[in-house]
Amino acid sequence: MFSLIEQPLARGADEALLGYTSLIPLGADESCLGLSDYGFARERYDVINVKLDKCGGLTEALEIVARAHSDGVDLMVGNMTGTSLSMGTVFSSWANTASWSTLMALCCSKPTSTTALNTATAGIVGLPRAELWG
Repeated sequence: MFSLIEQPLARGADEALLGYTSLIPLGADESCLGLSDYGFARERYDVINVKLDKCGGLTEALEIVARAHSDGVDLMVGNMTGTSLSMGTVFSSWANTASWSTLMALCCSKPTSTTALNTATAGIVGLPRAELWG
């Protein structure tokens, strides 16, 4: 069973989703690269994947999150190439309000700190310790 289809069409080809109703929620990833894409994506997708490393940094990410909350749009927490410090920022800011997460960086990169996020328990990511912030 599927609970989400992320980026079902290529960026730029998703005009076809306007007015489409899916039985499975559709999530925008590449179709929402920043705040300027949010309005377009909101009209076509049920979920917005917010990644610090693709959306213009923390300030822009927080604005996307605020607008999504205001509009009733669900969120996905994403991090592909970010460091454990950026993941810590995400988990301290808005991850608790997201229904989905994709944290490939946990598998693909080395921690940037000896106090990086705790991922030892069956893939569950724990909140960062204060030492992560320096």
